[in-house]
Amino acid sequence: MARVARILLCDPDPQARRDMAEVARSLAPEIEVEILEAPDWTHAKRHLQVEPLDLIVTEALLDGGNGFALLRQSQAPAGHRPDRARPVPVIMVTALAREIDRYWALRNGAHAFLTKPFDREHLGLRIRKALAGAPRATPERS
Repeated sequence: MARVARILLCDPDPQARRDMAEVARSLAPEIEVEILEAPDWTHAKRHLQVEPLDLIVTEALLDGGNGFALLRQSQAPAGHRPDRARPVPVIMVTALAREIDRYWALRNGAHAFLTKPFDREHLGLRIRKALAGAPRATPERS
């Protein structure tokens, strides 16, 4: 039986969400993917508070908030939620290409930081690694 991974895709651009979903669905056959989508900060935050998630893939630039705040919230202690015994892995896929943005994303717990347009194979590899529980990248290495 395939393992089910719940992945939240946060991006204001519907085409970017479709592209990321396509990459996620093309993972190894042993991983069944359930995709949740959020076009903005409000929807993303709601999903994070209510849904048991295995991974978040987010743009840094979200209407009503930003991916960095979502990243910090996903790393916060889960309190009474038994499904959040560990931080939710986050991959940032963003139009921000400055090194300082990459540094802060990784410093705040992102598993990876990719710039748009993203390479589909690289995103797929990062998703597989995050779902497998591989250690996150650090600002010093990627």
